[in-house]
Amino acid sequence: MIDLKSYTPFQYSDLIERVWVLENTTDDLEIYSPPSQYINLIIPLSEVSYSYNNSVKNSPHLEGVSLSPSIQFYPKGVKLLGVRFYPYALQSFFTLAPKDIINKVVDYDFSFTSRQNSPLEHEIIIQLSSQYKQGKLSSLVKDFYWNFRGENPIKTIEEFCESNATNYTSLHRLFSNQIGISPKKFERLIKFRKALCNIIDEENQLTAIGLSSGYFDQAHFIREFKFFVGNTPLSFKKVIEQADQKSQIINYNFRIL
Repeated sequence: MIDLKSYTPFQYSDLIERVWVLENTTDDLEIYSPPSQYINLIIPLSEVSYSYNNSVKNSPHLEGVSLSPSIQFYPKGVKLLGVRFYPYALQSFFTLAPKDIINKVVDYDFSFTSRQNSPLEHEIIIQLSSQYKQGKLSSLVKDFYWNFRGENPIKTIEEFCESNATNYTSLHRLFSNQIGISPKKFERLIKFRKALCNIIDEENQLTAIGLSSGYFDQAHFIREFKFFVGNTPLSFKKVIEQADQKSQIINYNFRIL
């Protein structure tokens, strides 16, 4: 059984969504992870390694924005500390180019030492502060993210550009530098994740969930879900329900959204 604790950061809450600690205290467990718009800094806290898509990880690494599912294998005894960043926050703390970690897990030289009786979530934020680069964040990229994730988004990217006195070419250039993928692809990922979490947390009909997540119609909703996870929304909802009956948690990267 996975023991998962998460904390709201006491600093940089506009850049860091949460700090989490994951520990497997019982049997080995394999977890399926849907695509995610977040970036995670992951630091192993035990000598037990875990694997990401069959790649063994036992040192600090960055898990980038993903457009496809992944599989994590957590053996008994593994313990991880993670910091979950909003997708626009990478260059505020790290020197990597965003495109270099899209759909990847990349080793990152991050020295982390925790002091006895000091909360882990405080220690990691304090140490990240030494890497903070003020002025690396584009407010336009941040506004784009929160617009399409919000309850009443501007319907199209073209309308977003018009309301922000810019054009798609300029926006695309900005996204290439700060997110690593195009605005259109990023918008699709945000909508998918929004719909995914609504499927988990709400009892609404799938048609209503699709519309509230920004899809034009049910066919569009189904097509996008198949693109990201290879299943229709209805089929994936059944997968989620079956997984929860067994483990109560599917994936630390979206169950606690």
